[in-house]
Amino acid sequence: MPKTTIDQFEGGAALCEWFGGIPSFHDATLSELELRQGAASRMVFKAFRITPETDAAGYFIQEKHVTVTLMLFGLQSVQLAEIMEAGIVFSVDFERDDEGVTLLLKASYGAHGCIRFQDMAVAFEPAIS
Repeated sequence: MPKTTIDQFEGGAALCEWFGGIPSFHDATLSELELRQGAASRMVFKAFRITPETDAAGYFIQEKHVTVTLMLFGLQSVQLAEIMEAGIVFSVDFERDDEGVTLLLKASYGAHGCIRFQDMAVAFEPAIS
C-alpha cells in the first residue's frame, strides 16, 4: 500500500506549516480515542518537536507543543491492542489506496495497531506557553 503523509489530508498542510515539517508524533501522548460507527471517530494526541539542543540536565529541549485531533470518517476496521490511559506513541504512519486509508499506530507504551477508514481531517491547537 502506498504511504502518504499527514499533509495530504484536510487541515494537515496547515499543521505541517505551523510545526515546521511533518510531525512524527514520536513520544507524543495518545490522550483520547473515540471509535464510532456511522459518525466521525476521533484520536487526540499531545505532541511536540524535539530539538537537537539539550538543557542543563542533558535532556533534549522540546518545543512546538500542540494538541492534534484526527477526525476519521467512514470507519472500516480496527485492530488495536494494549489500549490504556496515556499511551506513548513511537510513530503514526498512513497508507492510502483506492479503498481508503490505514493509520498505523506504533507505541512505546500503550495502544498500537491499525485503523482503517475512508478519509481524515486534521485539526490542531498550539499549547499556550
